[in-house]
Amino acid sequence: YLANFLFGKEFTLKSSTGKNKVISLNTRSSVFGPNRSTPIDLAASLERGYGKYIEEKAYTEQLDVVLTFNLGVTYRINKAKTTQEIKLDVQNITGNAARVGNYFDRDKGSIVYYNQMPTLPVLSYLVNF
Repeated sequence: YLANFLFGKEFTLKSSTGKNKVISLNTRSSVFGPNRSTPIDLAASLERGYGKYIEEKAYTEQLDVVLTFNLGVTYRINKAKTTQEIKLDVQNITGNAARVGNYFDRDKGSIVYYNQMPTLPVLSYLVNF
């Protein structure tokens, strides 16, 4: 399953120089999963040196439900022929670390689970003309 919740609001700031300035706030929250995985046969993987999946049990292993919450703040200046925009978008602001997959690590000799993306700030600057 997948569910998204979106909310955004723009606030217009007037200036005496004829430039329209806009501050916008937006949020996105998503919940999805749980993803399915095929179990890894650890003994057979150790013997062969690579991941050996138990095909008879394909997609029977259930991983975690993934929850993300993103927050964005944008400052935009609208001029007659150009628009400039600077945006800070913080993804997975809560730092949720759900298990989303696994693999056999030959060097460690074990099954390793990996988590969803950690908190990631993205700063961007955009010019439209």
